[in-house]
Amino acid sequence: MMFRNIFLLTCVLSLSAVTANVPSRPSPPRLVNDYAELFTSGQKAYMEQMLVDFSDSTSNQIVVVTVNDLDGYDISDFAYQIGETWGVGNKKYNNGIVIVLKPRNETSGEVKISPGYGLEGAIPDATCKDIIENEMIPYLAEGQYYEGLLEGLSVIMPLAAGEITSDEYANSGNTPWAGILVTIFFVGLFVFIVSRKHPPGSSGTKGSTHRPFIYFPTGGRGFGGFGGFGGGSFGGGGASGKF
Repeated sequence: MMFRNIFLLTCVLSLSAVTANVPSRPSPPRLVNDYAELFTSGQKAYMEQMLVDFSDSTSNQIVVVTVNDLDGYDISDFAYQIGETWGVGNKKYNNGIVIVLKPRNETSGEVKISPGYGLEGAIPDATCKDIIENEMIPYLAEGQYYEGLLEGLSVIMPLAAGEITSDEYANSGNTPWAGILVTIFFVGLFVFIVSRKHPPGSSGTKGSTHRPFIYFPTGGRGFGGFGGFGGGSFGGGGASGKF
């Protein structure tokens, strides 16, 4: 019995050591957690509302976390710990996604896309790698962190929602259809959100957009804000890249 208790205590202490330098779950809950202070207040508000609207319309939760230092940890472990300890995504469907971004400073910049168990089929590791290399790093390498994240999200969101497949995205270099499908997705997302906020016969105005794809920020859950994480689990999949 004594040896068993020692073993359990060792496991607990090991887990605590791994998560000691991972940010605590935000309170109140947020989807955009800019600890590295890379974004303006307007950029954070825009991206937060976009992800809240996406969570409301699909139940998929995407969390963005920026940090200046990984404290010696591998970025994949860092993202996994955030997903697990915060409980990103729905407990039943495990449909969370964690995006960790460390800007370039004394060391190279790094980015990680980590889908939960339930989204590994929709966004496989190879697709995560392609999104990082093709969509995000060209901007991140120039210090355009906000633009790089939005470019990545413009593909991750329709993939997670099932509006495009990983094969369609992989073949998008030879056809314009992938870009068209991404635009259709955001048009559909906007129509869905506005139809909830302004039922047929009511009047309302559209918000503004800062992106080439069509997205108009509205209110979030109950048109107020993010309601909280749902206890999703992660398997350590996804991909990372340096710039």
